[in-house]
Amino acid sequence: MRIKNTHITIINHKKIYKMKKALGIKVAELLNDKSVGCLPIAPLIEQVIFPRVLGIPGTSAGCRYYITDRYMRLIADYADDILYLDHYRGIVCLKLALQRFARSSAFPAAPIDYDDLPQQYKSLSAMYDEVEVLTEDCWYFFRKQVEKCLDLPETQSYAQSLLLKLVENISITGRTLPYVYLDNEDYRVNAKEVRDWAYDLLWSHCGWEVIYERFANPKLYKRVPDLWSLDWHKINKKDLAKRLNVKGLFKEKKLKRLLGII
Repeated sequence: MRIKNTHITIINHKKIYKMKKALGIKVAELLNDKSVGCLPIAPLIEQVIFPRVLGIPGTSAGCRYYITDRYMRLIADYADDILYLDHYRGIVCLKLALQRFARSSAFPAAPIDYDDLPQQYKSLSAMYDEVEVLTEDCWYFFRKQVEKCLDLPETQSYAQSLLLKLVENISITGRTLPYVYLDNEDYRVNAKEVRDWAYDLLWSHCGWEVIYERFANPKLYKRVPDLWSLDWHKINKKDLAKRLNVKGLFKEKKLKRLLGII
């Protein structure tokens, strides 16, 4: 048994070494500074990634920094390794990237709490970053890491809120509500594909109940016709009628007519 445990320990050490080496090389390449590549994981994040990769001076509001595209791509590619090497700081890295995505989209109501960071990292928050700068690297991060974020208790609410906001702000035909930005002049996304992708992730990872709780109201029910048509048999019709203000006799028939269910 002792030999077996020693073998596992050796494998884990090799795994950690390879992860740390790959991350260090990547950060050194980004900064053109080989001296940072050999730092332990904690100082690499605290002294290099956060001050030198995450932010660059100046924003339109004259604030301190804004979260850069190269940070978004770095976290997209190395979040799993960072989490394995330093879970605490890895969660902070993910939250900051999710904040950048939310802020850049300029959703009418913030889907995440920008203040939800340990005290020492609150100055890195995306709260005052520029808007309308949702780039290809932002989408690269979000598409690659959102499922991981849904699976982690510390970031689940962030990711779920962002997916719900995407479904809420994009119609079933792909029409985006005013003041919501999914792309920019240099990079375009297909809004309908984004909406369908977000809906499918919510359904598969969070369950139809989460979608129901958000959209079963007079203002938003039209955003999720797929919920009413595909999951009709699962829904409590009495509860739904109450939420949608459907009254009188033949409530289920009235609901079907309202929701376009044949």
